[in-house]
Amino acid sequence: MDCPPAQPTASALRRVVSEQWLAGAPNFPQIIIATPSRATDAWMLIALHQALWPRGSPSIDIECDDRLDGVLISLRLARRVAGRAKKRAERYVPHLSRLAASIAIVRTRCPEAEIFLRGIADAVPG
Repeated sequence: MDCPPAQPTASALRRVVSEQWLAGAPNFPQIIIATPSRATDAWMLIALHQALWPRGSPSIDIECDDRLDGVLISLRLARRVAGRAKKRAERYVPHLSRLAASIAIVRTRCPEAEIFLRGIADAVPG
């Protein structure tokens, strides 16, 4: 399924969260808003299986790929419950070191990951 680039929608969501939902809240630099588009699992899948994306012709941005849940299920990171992918954190924990090791590639393939990690760099001194 086609979808527009994630960045404009994610930027609009970040504005709503910061200007409306958090309006009047103290300005804590440690609050970083992450808005992976359509699938929060995209970053992990790029880390685990870089060769899977980009795919299609023209290529499908992983942050727009409707087939992510099927991939998660095939990799046993999720299971199908009532027609939807049921994800459990304990399935992801063993892969966190691989995600950390692959973060440079994730940043290049997932624009929202880059924005999130820049937010961390801006919020953490030194």
